[in-house]
Amino acid sequence: MSTKSEYRADIDGLRAVAVIVVIMNHVGLSIFSGGFVGVDVFFVISGFFITRIIVNEIEATGAFSFARFYSRRARRLFPAALSTILLSFAFAYLLFPAALFSDFLGSSIYALTSISNFFFWWTSGYFDAESVTKPLLHTWSLAVEEQFYLIWPVLAVVLLTKAPRFSAVAFLGLIALASLAIGQYWLSNDMAMAAYYLLPGRAMELGIGGLMVWIVRRQPPAALSFMKEPLLLVGLALIAYTALTYDETTPFPGIAALLPCLGAAIVIYAGDTRWLGMLLRNPIAVWIGKASYSIYLLHWPLIVFTTYFVYQPLSAEQKWTLVAVAIGLGFAQYFLIEERFRHEQKARVSRAAFGLICAFLTCLALVPTASLWQEGGATWRVPADRAFRSAAQWYTLGKEQYCSTPNPAFPANIVTCQNYVGSEKSLFVWGDSHAEHLAAGLANAYPHINIYILFGGDCQPQVGFLGYMRAASASFNERCSQRNEKALEFLKVQNPSNIILASAKRSTPNLVAPPTIWLTEQLQAEGHNVLVLGDFIRPGVDLAACFSAPAYLLTDDINRQRCAGVASIQNAELEFNDKMEALVPGFLNPNSAQCPDAKCVVARGNTPLFRDSHHLTTQGSRAFIALIKSRLTKFIKQMDDPA
Repeated sequence: MSTKSEYRADIDGLRAVAVIVVIMNHVGLSIFSGGFVGVDVFFVISGFFITRIIVNEIEATGAFSFARFYSRRARRLFPAALSTILLSFAFAYLLFPAALFSDFLGSSIYALTSISNFFFWWTSGYFDAESVTKPLLHTWSLAVEEQFYLIWPVLAVVLLTKAPRFSAVAFLGLIALASLAIGQYWLSNDMAMAAYYLLPGRAMELGIGGLMVWIVRRQPPAALSFMKEPLLLVGLALIAYTALTYDETTPFPGIAALLPCLGAAIVIYAGDTRWLGMLLRNPIAVWIGKASYSIYLLHWPLIVFTTYFVYQPLSAEQKWTLVAVAIGLGFAQYFLIEERFRHEQKARVSRAAFGLICAFLTCLALVPTASLWQEGGATWRVPADRAFRSAAQWYTLGKEQYCSTPNPAFPANIVTCQNYVGSEKSLFVWGDSHAEHLAAGLANAYPHINIYILFGGDCQPQVGFLGYMRAASASFNERCSQRNEKALEFLKVQNPSNIILASAKRSTPNLVAPPTIWLTEQLQAEGHNVLVLGDFIRPGVDLAACFSAPAYLLTDDINRQRCAGVASIQNAELEFNDKMEALVPGFLNPNSAQCPDAKCVVARGNTPLFRDSHHLTTQGSRAFIALIKSRLTKFIKQMDDPA
């Protein structure tokens, strides 16, 4: 039977389970699509561990030493965290372009001050594509715990020493219920990131752990202790089920977080069982659990920097290698740093001196970090011939140069990009942002023709017609459908003109072809000449960030290789265009122009032609439109320059 003061090897084993499923998820092993629940398991463990420290000390002495508590927390957490941030700084300095390095510097400042959860709440989503460029993203969970450490001990001491018996239990229960309600409310009101990153949405998990301090004391009689064996399996099964079945589409945390948290709570209650408890108490699990903090700290920067260096989707071999390396590096940091500083006897530094050292080192790190952040990410690290515009800068440039000359007769909310040159001839392009990025190329190829682009972000012109909808939210599809109806009405009443339908590949050819054909026929019936332009083949990786890297570790030859694009994505897109060509009359297939011999051009030398993973730069737009100009002119009537 457990006692309230004994070391729990099984809890270290539970930490091992938590960190392993997190790594498996973060490295991209799809079977662990819900491995992020490992963080919730950590929260339950932290709630249990911290509350047990407070309760045990008060019951033993009648008082609680905040100085000793925060000194132990600082020794436990600060050295390894600072080591991780400094290592990450070094690699970010050597590898990242200015924009990414600037983001890293900002996150470093917030991580050093234990509020990085607010930074990432403000700047990103946990599952978005850019998350793999944020080496300190995972520190949000550490910030949540550290904020918990500041609030709960004060409340707990007051409740345990000044309030009636079991007030702390009742309070924790109310906090857990309130947190569950807040998290679910935020999820239901488009505040999912607040629920994910902020303490009010996560206090339930910490509170469940805290409640277990009192629950584990109520153990079954020795004669019935065997009943805990299957109970332990239930707890582990709940964690495993959520780790294997949840994914990025699961509304989380809220109610969905209850299952892994209850699983962790059950394991804490029954983990000391004689037989099945060995699943957690075996030496391998215990050692991984002991080093789990350092493993957790180092695994995500390792994944981010490796992924950025290779700039390709990781192979299965690379993923498993990263798992092994993360565990190995975690052990190294655990033995060299955590164990060196967490004990006063080993560190040979007094409590007060250690606190001053932590404060000094934090300030020492904050000053240059803040300075470089203010300077925009040390742009001088990047050679002049690699100082390419960011995606946002390319977008702004294109908009200013090719979308800022309006025809006063046209509504700006429908014709969102207008390059009016006063010509009697006009070309309308209807689509999403992949129509908009054609503006530079079309204006350059046909300077004597008005270029009008009717685009809405992510909104294919086919959405809403013949029942076609994107795999998106119902509200988005409704807005897009309404926009497309207005765009179709607008085009129908124009004088017979040339119209191009162009958009990104957002569905299968079989689904998108029927509404495409229907739209073409509707416009042709009004006398318009209609062309469906196949989408240019995307690189599948952010080329601006790829080519703009410093040259310390990434030579020009390495850059050209790593920035060539993802072959699997490009092959799928080539196949998409070929199928559309077979299904849709009047379809202009750009495959042969951009991808001669099936090798797709996404850059010229060291110059990217895409501003991100799928949008053309103005240079790329001009280059690719020039490649298909002769075919465009044959397809579309009256587009030759007047001579």
